[in-house]
Amino acid sequence: ISESVLGNIKDLIIYAICFSKRDQLYIHLHGGSLKILVFDRYPLLFYINRFFIRQFAGVIISGKSHEVIFEKMGIHSIINIIPNFAKEELFESKVSINKNFNQWSPIRLLYFSNMIPMKGFYILLQSFEMLEQDLSVKFILNFAGDFDNKMEKTKFEKAIEKYPNIFYYGDVDRNEKKQLFRQAHVFILPTLFAEGQPVS
Repeated sequence: ISESVLGNIKDLIIYAICFSKRDQLYIHLHGGSLKILVFDRYPLLFYINRFFIRQFAGVIISGKSHEVIFEKMGIHSIINIIPNFAKEELFESKVSINKNFNQWSPIRLLYFSNMIPMKGFYILLQSFEMLEQDLSVKFILNFAGDFDNKMEKTKFEKAIEKYPNIFYYGDVDRNEKKQLFRQAHVFILPTLFAEGQPVS
């Protein structure tokens, strides 16, 4: 389900269409900002959502910290927690990790998530741009993730093209993802969402 006002209205329309099968319906909330961005700001939307959700078969969330989003709905018995996870193949051995930290120059920073402003990638870029040049050259800043908006992508690529030590990899496959994490010294996710367990 969505975490924006328009997205929530879309969800409500779907709930209405599926109303005759409401007792078979499960919804899955992946993020943690629905309460802050929609329910707390728009009480009418909260009450309409509560009307529908109380009649559903279940609500799936990705962590215990997300239970608070639905606490005023009286639906504790239908909340199911299915934690996010990473596949075992993505984990590195301690030997590999230690080997990576034998070489500290340059320090490799990694942002890996959706390229949406609320995930904080612009904050990270702006912070990097504020560094004095003699300090910024000591770092490599890698971004990976997919843009929803082509104009945003073009704007971002234009903003980083003047920096020889900032790289954007786009939407990467599993092997590229593993390689980026293997090479990074620091992972940065300056998200503005109330994240439960970010997949990244």
